[in-house]
Amino acid sequence: MDTFNTYNAYTCLVMGLSSNLTLAWLILKGTKDEMKHYSTILLHSIVVNIVYLVVSAIVQPYTLLENGNLLMVQTGFSQHSSRIVNALLAFLWFFIFSIKIYSLSSQFVYRYLILCRKIEVTSRLLAVILLIPNIFCVIFIIMIILENEAFDGHDALIESLFHINATKHSFGFFVRKSSVIKFYSDTFMLATLALIYGIIAWCSYKLRKTFKMASQFISRSTVHELNSQISVALVVQAILPLGMVFIVVVYMGYAKISKAPQSSSAITLVAILFHWVPVINPLCTLLIVKRYRKQIVSLFKCHQESPSIAVSKATTVVVKR
Repeated sequence: MDTFNTYNAYTCLVMGLSSNLTLAWLILKGTKDEMKHYSTILLHSIVVNIVYLVVSAIVQPYTLLENGNLLMVQTGFSQHSSRIVNALLAFLWFFIFSIKIYSLSSQFVYRYLILCRKIEVTSRLLAVILLIPNIFCVIFIIMIILENEAFDGHDALIESLFHINATKHSFGFFVRKSSVIKFYSDTFMLATLALIYGIIAWCSYKLRKTFKMASQFISRSTVHELNSQISVALVVQAILPLGMVFIVVVYMGYAKISKAPQSSSAITLVAILFHWVPVINPLCTLLIVKRYRKQIVSLFKCHQESPSIAVSKATTVVVKR
């Protein structure tokens, strides 16, 4: 599992950087000036994706769950470091992970204000929109720090629960099912996720309603089409991590009720698959947004046609002689 997790993290890093940087280039260079205003918010998710990929490649975490007891194993560069260093990196990963989830609503609120309310979003207002979800992230991380029991000498318990050698594996986060704070952190996570996705659903409904009304009075212009496609791409970006989190929550609840032994492998698989979210999200955007898709295809066509063009030019020169 450790070796597979390492290769998985590095593969996601390479593919994720390629897809995210390609999308960023298309937004900055391949989008007309009059349409950049509507697609710039995608750059925020790109930055978060890249930071998440880099931190995940450094920490390389995967999660083990046994009967409600949770352990994060780390196979990255810090695996031979002290428990404090591993804990700090675990908290950093949790923080970036929470930002990635909670900041999804910021993109929908931004587009709702611009497209539905016709409000000019200043730099200060944009900063407020992006920073408000981070308050939830800070509260969540404080709860994670308080419930962490990795420093309390539970190595023997960890070995008996998860059947791993605590001296050969690095971990910076461990919480028992009997933890009181764990109940509050899980409740807080579920409540805030419900709020975040409630905002996303409401903004998506308003955006769809606005696009539908606008299509009755104007032809399907390039800007209108771009906005509609970006909205679909954002919905896909929101649904993908929600599906992963939903699977984790369901299995955690199932493990607490039935104490099923297969829950650990299921949670571990979901944790590893979650590394692919920042890889798949920009690829979905590149496929959904027609303008970006066409530019990618045109780049490949130019690359394929360039040798034939060169031969044609050379032949023309020879004929003239």
